[in-house]
Amino acid sequence: MTVRPGVGRDEGRRRSRLVLETLEPRLLLSGTVLVALSGAGNLILTGDVQDNSVVIDQAGLAAGQMRITGTDGTLIDTGGGPAGSVVLSGVRRDVIIAMGDGNDRARLEGVNAPRHVAFDGSTGDNQLTVLNSSVGGGLRVKNGDGIDNSVVQGSTITGNVVIANGSGGSGVVLNGSGVGGAVLVKNRDGHDTVTLDATDVAGRVSVATGAGGSATVLHDSGVGGSFKAAGADGDDHLVLDSVDVAGKVTVSSGNGNNAAALAYSSIGGSAKFTNKDGFDSFVLNGTGVAGSLRVGNGAGDSTGVLVDSGVAGTVKIAARDGSDNLVVSGTGVGGGLAVNNGHGGGSIVLSDSDFGGHVGIANGSGDDSLVMDNADVGGNVTVRKGDGSSNIVFGGTSGAGGSVSFRSGTGNAVVVVESAGIGADLIISNRAGGGATNIYDSGINGNVKVAGGEGVNTFSLVGSGVGGGVSVAYKSAGASNIVLDPTGIGADLTIATGTGADSVQLFALTVGGRTSVKTGGGIDTVVVGVSSSFGGDFLLDTGTEDDWMALYASAFGGRLNVRMGAGDDRAEVGPAGAITVEGSAALDGAAGLDSLEIEGNGNAFAVPPVITGFETIT
Repeated sequence: MTVRPGVGRDEGRRRSRLVLETLEPRLLLSGTVLVALSGAGNLILTGDVQDNSVVIDQAGLAAGQMRITGTDGTLIDTGGGPAGSVVLSGVRRDVIIAMGDGNDRARLEGVNAPRHVAFDGSTGDNQLTVLNSSVGGGLRVKNGDGIDNSVVQGSTITGNVVIANGSGGSGVVLNGSGVGGAVLVKNRDGHDTVTLDATDVAGRVSVATGAGGSATVLHDSGVGGSFKAAGADGDDHLVLDSVDVAGKVTVSSGNGNNAAALAYSSIGGSAKFTNKDGFDSFVLNGTGVAGSLRVGNGAGDSTGVLVDSGVAGTVKIAARDGSDNLVVSGTGVGGGLAVNNGHGGGSIVLSDSDFGGHVGIANGSGDDSLVMDNADVGGNVTVRKGDGSSNIVFGGTSGAGGSVSFRSGTGNAVVVVESAGIGADLIISNRAGGGATNIYDSGINGNVKVAGGEGVNTFSLVGSGVGGGVSVAYKSAGASNIVLDPTGIGADLTIATGTGADSVQLFALTVGGRTSVKTGGGIDTVVVGVSSSFGGDFLLDTGTEDDWMALYASAFGGRLNVRMGAGDDRAEVGPAGAITVEGSAALDGAAGLDSLEIEGNGNAFAVPPVITGFETIT
């Protein structure tokens, strides 16, 4: 493979290169550097414990010659006494620079190194610069404790770039360069920075930093292998901007506030991001991932954003306790989405996105919200949360090829399904705390099952079609309000409420199977009308206390059975529009002072109705 500086896979891509200007205080450097040429043709520079500064160049020299110049007071000694500059001939192999302790600097400028270049700065604040040069082998940099900097600009490294720094913080920059092998950077404790700009690496890139935080930035670059960044405790920041990685991406950080952002990049394999405790953020913008995506966060608040991106595999996001937020917008996921958050609440928004598999969301206790707007899911949608309020919206022409399930613990739960398509069942349950379920203008191919515990509950099914049955069970002492209005149900309709004051309204309803409405104890109201049609048997049981029931302008294809239960009840059949009953009819007022209005309303019974328990019949 031929590697040229500043040239990536896309030959026509214009790169924006960093302009490096190093500003630093002048140092009083007074060391001596010994220079020798080995019999094998290695150029060897050996410094002392003073602060040394040298420049190696080949300007105006013949092949195999190199000039070594001391700067800022550093002297050069080849054995014949110190001098300011020397030229050595016969450099055929490696360039080896061992500077010793002190604040040392070395610069290779316009150099064609035949083989490897090695720099050992030892302890102190050291700097190596490789400028507009070519290295026939690898580049190896080693520094002890101190603030160290390594810069490769406008250069070609045929082999690997290996940089190891001690504690104290360090900076590594590769700008407008090409590396034929791998780039391996390992730093100990301290705040470290690593930058690759307009640089192509044929092999893998690995960055490992110690405690103290780090910033790793890759811009307008290419990585022929995998990319790995590993940090210890501290705030670690990662940016991949306009970067092509042929292999997988693996990023891990310790405790601290960590952030990772991938923009306008491509990942040839999977991508995995792992953080420990702290406030963590992850952004995927305009980026494609050929494999799966994994994001794992520890305790603390976390934020995830996937926008205008594509993931060929599955997406899994997990966090421990804290307020966790996720936005997926304009993104295609070939597999499923799995979100698993701890206690603390948070929000999830899935909009204008496609998921080829299942979507599963599991949250612990806390106040949570979920919005799915124009989101298409090939499989099931499953949402499960612990105690705390919840607000769920499944709408904006969203669809699921399988079932949709929303289950929550104790707390007020609000669920809205609007303009949605569901290929199988819709299941909604709330353990306690009350809530509201509203289904509008939607199509559900399977069954609808809604259950709520203690609290005030409301249910609306409006302008929708259900291929299977509908079951609503609110076994609570709180009031329930249930409305079904113009809706078609292919199978059975079952409604059961508890001991609160309940209201049931069935308007313009078509039910293909049987209907059972049981309102339990409490002062209940049941109204059935507006051209409703019931294909099977119809059972209405209002339970105890003083209830009111009205049947009008509806057709009953099977048997009609009305039981008012104990209490002073009032029943009306047909005053606002006659009913028709194809099967038998039985109306029982049971105990109490009950009244029935049924005569002279134009009702049509295939069999004369059996009426009992009503003290007043008109």
